[in-house]
Amino acid sequence: MLASAVDPAEKGGAAHRALVQSLAFSGDGEWLASGGFRKVKIWRRTETSPAVAKQVDQNRGKSATQILSENCTGYSPELYPVQSDLFTFSADKKSLVTADRDKVLRVWNFPDLPPKELKGSAGAFTALSSGPGNLVATAGSDSKIRVWDIKAGKVTKEIPRAGVVRLAFSPDGKSIVSGESSGMLRVWNLATGKQTAELKGTIEDSRRIAELDWLVAGMAVEQSHQKSEIAKIAARNKALDDLLKKAKDNIVAMNKKLPATEKAIQPAKEARI
Repeated sequence: MLASAVDPAEKGGAAHRALVQSLAFSGDGEWLASGGFRKVKIWRRTETSPAVAKQVDQNRGKSATQILSENCTGYSPELYPVQSDLFTFSADKKSLVTADRDKVLRVWNFPDLPPKELKGSAGAFTALSSGPGNLVATAGSDSKIRVWDIKAGKVTKEIPRAGVVRLAFSPDGKSIVSGESSGMLRVWNLATGKQTAELKGTIEDSRRIAELDWLVAGMAVEQSHQKSEIAKIAARNKALDDLLKKAKDNIVAMNKKLPATEKAIQPAKEARI
């Protein structure tokens, strides 16, 4: 382990009070966003360990507790009653983008609050990804992939597609890849909105591959166990061989002494008579 993120306000040296459900690093690795139950915390990497720099409580409209390292300055933002399952840093690392359960995309430009709200999704968000410049892509249960310009605050492209659970931009921002619950990957040209390639796969294929992975892993564990047992048996056999050799050596030594002992016993018997 290279480092750990610990919030002194939490008990037991934890980062969140509840299960950590999501993590996202900024592009330079300097910032880490962690999502727990109704709460997103932003951590800043220091020379020794991450420290909580900013905290967005998504449950109650209270001020966030500042937990700052000596190398970090921060603030206590007003909090908003929203819930996020998906979030990502913008390419310039200055903004945190959250895709919230109320179907609103929020851009948090700390310390400027309130966040910028981008509306336009008719369904719950299922995927979120940041791209070059000001681009962010989302997918939703309304069967739409949307590309947003978070600086301009508007949708720049809509692509009809259902079942999308993952998104990723190409480095030049000209294409986007969607991953679907069916196991299909599709590549889209953002200028035209048309599909340019697809990689086919099925849930059954994925399940079979997972089963084979488990089988191989199980066989590896069994092989390791058998090797261990063979090594134990070999060690026991060697110990038995050593005992057997000692016993044979003792028998040979006794056989050599036996004639002399018998000769000594015979005169002693005659003397008694």
